[in-house]
Amino acid sequence: MSGKLSKLDKIIKSIRLAKTAIKKGL
Repeated sequence: MSGKLSKLDKIIKSIRLAKTAIKKGL
């Protein structure tokens, strides 16, 4: 369970970083 949660957390963090990067790019 913890392994899957950490994996999801990493994905969510990467998505958030991508969104912020897009906002900064625009």
